[in-house]
Amino acid sequence: MSKQDKMRILFVSHCFPPSPAAGAVRIRNIAFYLAKQGHSIDVVTVPAKYFKNATFNCESSTDPFFKRHEVDSCLRIATPLLNQGGSKVSRLTGGIMRKTIRYFGYEPESLWYWAARRYLSTLKPEDYDVILTSGRPWVNFYLVNELASKWSKPYVLDYRDLWVDKPQQLRKLPDRFRRDEEKILRQASGISVVSAGMKRCIANRIGDEQPISVIHNGYDPIEMGSVVPANFDHFTLVYAGTFYQPYRTIDPIFLALSRIKQNSLTNKQWQFRYYGTHSSYVNEKIAEYGLNDKAVAYDAIPRPDALSAMAGAGLNIVITAVAEHGTDAEKGIVTSKIFDAIGLGVPILLIAPMDSDAEDTLSGSRFGQTCRGNDHDGITRYLVKCIETESSDCIKSTAYSWDQLIVLFENALENAIVRFGNKPKVNEN
Repeated sequence: MSKQDKMRILFVSHCFPPSPAAGAVRIRNIAFYLAKQGHSIDVVTVPAKYFKNATFNCESSTDPFFKRHEVDSCLRIATPLLNQGGSKVSRLTGGIMRKTIRYFGYEPESLWYWAARRYLSTLKPEDYDVILTSGRPWVNFYLVNELASKWSKPYVLDYRDLWVDKPQQLRKLPDRFRRDEEKILRQASGISVVSAGMKRCIANRIGDEQPISVIHNGYDPIEMGSVVPANFDHFTLVYAGTFYQPYRTIDPIFLALSRIKQNSLTNKQWQFRYYGTHSSYVNEKIAEYGLNDKAVAYDAIPRPDALSAMAGAGLNIVITAVAEHGTDAEKGIVTSKIFDAIGLGVPILLIAPMDSDAEDTLSGSRFGQTCRGNDHDGITRYLVKCIETESSDCIKSTAYSWDQLIVLFENALENAIVRFGNKPKVNEN
C-alpha cells in the first residue's frame, strides 16, 4: 500500500462519544483525525441516545467526517453507562446481570457482543482494508479477531489501558483471559499503546515479532481552542479524574494543603476543586484533613465544563500512583488529563513513581513538576510557589496535538495492511 492510497477503515468500539467514559476522547480523536486525513471511517458502536449522564459534547457523536453504525442490544440494561429503562424490574434485572457477568471476569459491556457480532456479519469485507478497535471493553478484541479471521483481513488493536496485567486491578482475572489475550495479540497485524511502559509489558509476553507502536494520548487543538476558561475568585487547584485506593489517593495533596493552611505558609487566597465520580471519597478526605473552608468536591460534569475549570485553574493536579517505585505497568500509566492540561496551556503538578512515562512526558514538555507521593516537603514547596506567584514555568507544546499524532496512527495502520499482505499463505491441504 502506497502512502498516497486512502484506507477504508472499520472501527469497532463500544466506547464512543457521547459516552462519558474517559477513553471516548481518544477514540473520537483517532476517528476524526483519520477522517480528516482523507481516509474512509466506519464506526460500529452503540446508539448515542442510550448514554446517560453524557459528559462529552454530543455533536461529536454525529460528526460528518465518518459514518456511524449504531448497534442496539436488549442486554444494554446491564451496562452502567447506558439507560437501563425506567421500571424497577429492568433496573433490578440489569443489576443482577452486572453482578453475574463480573463474577465470571467479564465487563457488563461484554453483553453487546452478540448484537455487534450479528450486525458485523451484514457488512461486506470488500468494503474495508483494515479493522481497528480499542479496549476497553475487551469484548471489542474478540469481535475483531473473529471478524478478521472470517474476512481474511488485517486488524489493529489499540490499548488505552492494559487488559489482564492492568495495574491497580482489585481482582485478578482468570487465566483463560491471559490465554485469550495472547492469542488475539499474536494474530494482530498491528498494536498501538499509549506509553513505553505499556509496550514493554506486552512485548514481555509475546516477544518482538509483533509490531507495537507507542502513540500517546493527545489533545484536539480544535476542541481546546473553543474552551472558555472559568473565572475563579482565587488561585485554584483542580483535580478532574478518578481514584483507585490505595494506589491512587488524594492524601499527598491534602497533606500538603493542610500544612499550608495550618502553618500559614502563604497569605494568598487559594482553593481546591475536585470534579469526578469519587466526590464522596474526596469529601471524606476534605473533612479528615480539615480543609472544609479550602476545598470542595463536585460530581462529574460535562467535558466542556471540566475543560473550562481546568483552563481557569492556576494549577492542575494529576496523580497516576502514590508509590515511590512502580512496576512497568504502573510506570506506563499516562492519564489523558495530562494532555488536556498541555493542550490548555495550564501547568501540572504530577504525582507519579520514579522513572515513569508520565514524568517523561511532563519533563519533555517542560510543563510543570513531578513529585513522589511520599515527598511531602517537595509537594508543599511547589504548591506554595505556585500559589505565591500565581503561575508556574511552562512552555506550551504542540508535540501531543492530534493533528501531529495521527501521522503515527496512519503509519501503524498502513504497516499492518502491508504486513498482513506479506504473510506467507498457509497450505490447508
